[in-house]
Amino acid sequence: MRSAPGRMTACIAGVAVAALLAGAVGAAEIRHRCGASTSYRDALGFVWQADRPFTAGSWGYVDAGVGVARTSDEISRTVDDELYRTERYGPQLHYRYEGLENGVYRVLFKFCELYWTAPGRRVFDVAINGLLFLDDFDIFARVGHDAALDTAALVRVRDEAIDITVPEVKVDYAKFASIAILRAQPDADPPRVPEGIRGYFWKGKALLSWPRNSEPDLDGYQVTRSQDVAGPWQQVGPELYKSVESTIRFSDSTVVPGNTYYYRVRAVDVFGNASPWSLPIAVVAYPPGGESLQIPDVAWMRPLGDYPAGATGHAKRGVPLGGVGAGNFMFNLCGTFGPWEFRTGLHEEKFLEAGAFHIWYKLPNQPAESRVLATEDVLPSWRRLRPGEGSYFALYPKAWFVYQAFPFELGLKQFSPIIPRNYRETSFPVGVFEFLVRNTAGESLQLALAFTFPNADYGDLPRYGKRTFLRQGDGAVGIVLDAQSPANRNVTNGTEWCMATSRTSAHEEVSYCLSWNARGDGSDFLADFADDGLLSDRALDGSAEAAGLAVRRTLAPGELWRLPFVLTWDFPIVEFGAGTQWYRRYTEYFDTDADNSFDLAALALREYRDWEAQVDAWQDKILSEPSYPDWLKQAALNELYYDTFGGVFWENGCLTKPQESSYGTLPPSDHKYFCMECQAYPFCETFDVRHYECRHYLVLWPEIERDVLRWFADYIANDPEGKAPHDAGSPGQDPFFRFSGYGGDWQDMPSKFIQQVYAYYRATGDREFLDFVWPACKKTFAYMKTKDTNGNGLPDVGNTTYDTWAFHGDNLLAGGLWVGALEAMEKLAAEQGELALLNEVRRRLSLARAALDVLFWIDDRGYYRLDQTSDAIMADGLNGSRYCETNGLAPILPPERIASHLHKVFELCVAPLRDYTGDGVGDMGAVNGRKPDGSPVGNGQADEVWTGSSYFLAATMYHWGKELGDELLKQRALQTAYGVYYQTWANEQSAYFFNTPEAWHYSDPRRYRAPQYQRPRAIWELLLEIRDPFSESSGVGAREPASAKPGAFSLLPPHPNPFNASTCVRYFLPMRARVEVSIYDSRGRQVDRLVSESQAAGWHEVRWSAGLLPSGVYFLRLKAVHSRGELAQGTKLLLLR
Repeated sequence: MRSAPGRMTACIAGVAVAALLAGAVGAAEIRHRCGASTSYRDALGFVWQADRPFTAGSWGYVDAGVGVARTSDEISRTVDDELYRTERYGPQLHYRYEGLENGVYRVLFKFCELYWTAPGRRVFDVAINGLLFLDDFDIFARVGHDAALDTAALVRVRDEAIDITVPEVKVDYAKFASIAILRAQPDADPPRVPEGIRGYFWKGKALLSWPRNSEPDLDGYQVTRSQDVAGPWQQVGPELYKSVESTIRFSDSTVVPGNTYYYRVRAVDVFGNASPWSLPIAVVAYPPGGESLQIPDVAWMRPLGDYPAGATGHAKRGVPLGGVGAGNFMFNLCGTFGPWEFRTGLHEEKFLEAGAFHIWYKLPNQPAESRVLATEDVLPSWRRLRPGEGSYFALYPKAWFVYQAFPFELGLKQFSPIIPRNYRETSFPVGVFEFLVRNTAGESLQLALAFTFPNADYGDLPRYGKRTFLRQGDGAVGIVLDAQSPANRNVTNGTEWCMATSRTSAHEEVSYCLSWNARGDGSDFLADFADDGLLSDRALDGSAEAAGLAVRRTLAPGELWRLPFVLTWDFPIVEFGAGTQWYRRYTEYFDTDADNSFDLAALALREYRDWEAQVDAWQDKILSEPSYPDWLKQAALNELYYDTFGGVFWENGCLTKPQESSYGTLPPSDHKYFCMECQAYPFCETFDVRHYECRHYLVLWPEIERDVLRWFADYIANDPEGKAPHDAGSPGQDPFFRFSGYGGDWQDMPSKFIQQVYAYYRATGDREFLDFVWPACKKTFAYMKTKDTNGNGLPDVGNTTYDTWAFHGDNLLAGGLWVGALEAMEKLAAEQGELALLNEVRRRLSLARAALDVLFWIDDRGYYRLDQTSDAIMADGLNGSRYCETNGLAPILPPERIASHLHKVFELCVAPLRDYTGDGVGDMGAVNGRKPDGSPVGNGQADEVWTGSSYFLAATMYHWGKELGDELLKQRALQTAYGVYYQTWANEQSAYFFNTPEAWHYSDPRRYRAPQYQRPRAIWELLLEIRDPFSESSGVGAREPASAKPGAFSLLPPHPNPFNASTCVRYFLPMRARVEVSIYDSRGRQVDRLVSESQAAGWHEVRWSAGLLPSGVYFLRLKAVHSRGELAQGTKLLLLR
């Protein structure tokens, strides 16, 4: 976790000024009116001087800002209106006061909002001596318009000077009305002792955290360390440690692994009064079980149960369990089950109090102890862990718990078998848990681990006739919790949960409890378990509401024990609002009778090690790649949580209708899939949004990508006009039979459909797919032609993904997407041999590309404008370029202009946003739009940062940085993406982990919209742009052959050759050159020209589609003309029909 370095606090803001001024003695050292040319005597008789510039040894403004202002309005909340009627304002302000005696001062600020009449129109920070005092300060939000606002800080002066500065302005300008510097009356009251201190070890550091003291005169903290609880103690860290956060976080990197350290903390106020020392807290300098659990260094980590309660998002989250479309829920960082996405389309922020893991242990000559391995949301009689008594680590689909509350090593690993290009195990409704215990106590240890789980309902659908029974076989011991009753509907009747374990040693004792009272306080189960770590092998009541399973054994000193538990469920039917019912995908591999939970559990216990090895293998391709920064590895994996927790549906047949879509033309191999846009916008596989993130399906599960595009094509081909739908419907209605739950006429959808079709076909060469979707491509192309009413080749404005941001006339976003779609359509038409259509597409492409450049390029600004009526810049404006970049198509615009535009986007939309990490660059992603002077556009969506769009933008920036050798642009790409990562996974105030929203406001990331959103998986665009980690085995995307050695002009053999309809050729340019690639027949006649343009140095790829040409021998000739001369090579092609 990262706090914001360099952002310290001088004092707590908002303290009652009367209390701060009560101790002032004698005359004020300095009182002055900012922006005033005359002095003023206030109602108490104190004189406030006129403003003045700074001179050495005195006081005044160092940075005058941009001006002064005055009003004659009446000011409320004061009798001294004149102290608030003048002001000095600007983007940067600086007052300096020299010649002060060292000691403690009270710095009094007087503010008044004279101009704005709404909150959020002026937001800025104030620092005193470099330490943050006012953060996100909004005068109107505090007191309104023309109202006095006083606030004060206590400051210790050590170098005879005070500096007041504005480190950052978020909105408009900063301003001061009056300032006073007063000597403070010393007090002898010490701060209270710091409480709630937590300690843990990670990545070579001891980390401490505790809630900040509330005293207004707090100055900082002192921390001491010892290797003995009785001392001696030595200071660690600075003499006085300060932090802006409400939770103080202190790190000690001088610890040595293998040792135990004790820490004490005390608070110190500005007068030098110190609190008593806190009680010592121990930190073991290695995560217990961490080495054995093999947790990757880049894993996201939080202290156990430590989520920011006041953060914006729902932060009680973690890695979800279950396969794709299996019905999913999280096992969160508190050690409890929830929240839930179990019934498709229904999000439940619920937590199962009866579901948890428990431990019992006994050392010789000591009483037995039992704990529940959770910090909250469990039954009240169970003795919980305290927050911080362990650590939580996440790297989807795996998570780890490391517990630090016991005299032995204890860790827990969880995962579900989410495996790329695996469609079987990836669909399974299963969660695997494996405990690791190492007896480090130095003597014999008796230990038991137990798993409790309720016979939970199917989301909001009750299950009647609940039963539990024991199942054994194939090495597994399990308890099945089912529901059989005529009162159940078919979607719930017979549905099952199963918790199971396997005996891994003859020394293990397995016991069980078939039923206990899950609606009580849990004391009946605890009484059964806590005495000796064994359950009574019976039912404690007749409710069948919950069950338990326990395993006990004795461990010798140093002995290691690994114990697996699995949780499976069999809820095979999904029902949507209109009553249509579907089987889940996993039923392809089991039957559909809802009695498979134990068989699946037994299978998991046999095969989970192999499953984990497959998960580790594909994760390692990312984790071991040195070109990825660690934060990118972490976020790319953890954002995949949405692949299972995004309201996901994946089917294996329809129960209630004879055909599986409105038109019934899909191939038999089809398995329809969707994820929801989000819970706030409950639409199935929103097509404009998936455009940003669907490439990860193409790499990881290409059959899912194929099936999504096929059912979209099925709709388009049967739509009277050839419109592309917004989505496949809504779960509350009838997906696949009632499309476009959001409605509207979307003019970016056809472009995106054609681009996505080409991306899939280019990656796979799947002719059957292309033949199926081709009619839809042609029909939606014809539809888009009707939208070009002015004949410039570009579609007139219509709805786009930015549906509340109004564009006027032709616009850069829709136009760029259409140019990219025309490039893809050209390749597809050639592949299909439709020469008349090919010629039409080429004509329109030439017209549209020229219009796009001419209409929107602003030469003196160096960027492309938003539309024909606005000079604003749009961060996502070159969205249409991305698919061309990744699919070997020509740039939609001149590359040098694209790069210039992207630099301007960074300078206007990224860098000026709030800097949290002290590097001078905003850490929030890219705001969607900005006026040429950098001011807000003033539209809701334009003034937002869209998380997925920022990742998508970063990928485009990185691409052109590579292509043009622009290292600065590559660096800016990573900075842009890091801002989104920071707000999602590192910022304590927002804490969007496993809940990434669609957007936050550029002025404050805590002002978010649409949490748990579809688009942020666009981070995979950046990862794949830097390097495709699966390229050597997946065959997806263009890549450099291992044998190729760049540096010399080279033409690689065509592939395939011989070929049927199309073949692909790759070549390397050592420098920028004018390239021509032409095809000749056996008589030397040119039959096609594939390339005729200037290309950058590097690898290039071109595909030739032979169209209607006859079988025979053809020749490809490559000529490159550059500054040092001309190079040419050729190769033979054999076309076989």
